[in-house]
Amino acid sequence: MTNRKPRGSSTELGIGPKLGSNVEVGRSAKMPQSEIACLSLKTLIRLALVVIGGLTLAGDNTLVHNNGAASQDSGSPQALVFKTGTAANTEKTDTVATAEIDRKIIEIEAGFQRFKEKAMPLIEGLEDPSMRILLGNPFILIENNAKVNEERNVQTLAKNRGHGTDDYVFNAYTSQFFYEFMKMNFDVSAAKFSPPRRKMILSQAFDPNSDVDNLVLFHELIHVAYDSKLREKVKGEAQWKAYQERFNYDKEGGEKPNLNIMDEANAIACELEVLNLLLNDELANTVIGNGKLDIKGIRSRLKASRPDQIGPLNFNLEASVFYFKGSRKYMGFPKAFLDYIASAAVKNGFHPVVPNSSGGLQPY
Repeated sequence: MTNRKPRGSSTELGIGPKLGSNVEVGRSAKMPQSEIACLSLKTLIRLALVVIGGLTLAGDNTLVHNNGAASQDSGSPQALVFKTGTAANTEKTDTVATAEIDRKIIEIEAGFQRFKEKAMPLIEGLEDPSMRILLGNPFILIENNAKVNEERNVQTLAKNRGHGTDDYVFNAYTSQFFYEFMKMNFDVSAAKFSPPRRKMILSQAFDPNSDVDNLVLFHELIHVAYDSKLREKVKGEAQWKAYQERFNYDKEGGEKPNLNIMDEANAIACELEVLNLLLNDELANTVIGNGKLDIKGIRSRLKASRPDQIGPLNFNLEASVFYFKGSRKYMGFPKAFLDYIASAAVKNGFHPVVPNSSGGLQPY
C-alpha cells in the first residue's frame, strides 16, 4: 500500500448512497456562523475530540464530562428529555423481539470490532495524523456506546422508561445512540441513522461479517458524531424546536426533506478513504492514473451480492471518480463530487442545502 496523502487530508479539503436510505439523514439547521463554516476535516477532528474527549470513563458506569463533573450513568442518556409527540403520531415500525435485538446488537458490535482490526492498521499507516483520528472516530463511538449505554436496545429503553426514542429525544452529550432492527430488509442500504430519534436502524439482512455492511455502518457513525455535536446546543424547548426544523420533513405542503450536502459529503469521503485502504489504494491510483475502475471485480472481492449492498457500493465507486480526481473546489470539496451527491439527493426526494455566510442554509 502506498503512503499516499489522502485527498481528504486536513490540509486539502473538508470531509452514501445512503441518500435514499432515510429521510432523516439530512442535516440543515441554523448554527452560529463561527461553527457552521465549512465542515473541513479539521473541524470534524475537533468534533471528534469533543464527542469522544467529552466522555471519559472514570470507573464503572461513571462518566466524566468536559466540565469535570462526574455523574453516575447506568448507560442511559442524562440531562434533558423533550417530548416530540403523542403515542398517536409515533412512528409505527415493525420490530423484532427484545431478546433477539440484544443478541443482534452484540453480533453487530463484535463484527464492527473485527472490521476495526482489519481497517485500523491501514488507517494508522496514513501520513496525516488528523486523518488517522477522524477515521478512527466511528470505532470509538460504537465502543463507548457499548460500554455505557445499557439501554441501547430501543426496546429496552421503551420498557424501562415507558417510551421509545420516537416520542422523546435526549440531550446526547455523551454521544449515545440506540439500535432498532426491522423485520423487513431495506431496498437501498443495510443501515440508516435517524438523528432526531438517535436511532441506528438496521436491516434484518445486515451481516456483521460483511465489509460492505460495516462500511455502511461506518458511514452512519460519522453522522452520529456530527449529530452529537449539534445536540450540544439543545438546552431547552426552543433549541429543540430549532433542531427539529433543520430536517424539514415534518412540514406540511409536501416540502422535500433537507439534505446538508456538506454533512453527506463528509460521511461519503470518510467511507471512500477507508474503502480505498481496504482495496490497497486501488481507487485513488486508478482514478488519478485515468484508469477504469473494475466495479464488477471490486463487488466480487468485497462479496457484495444483495441489492442493498450492490447499490450503495456502486454509488461510492462512481463517486470516487469525482472525489479522488476532482480539482475545482467548492467549500473544500471537489465541485463535481458535491454535484454528484446533490444530483442523487434530488433523485431520491431530498432538497440539497449548504451553509450560507449568515449562518443559515441555502439551496445548493
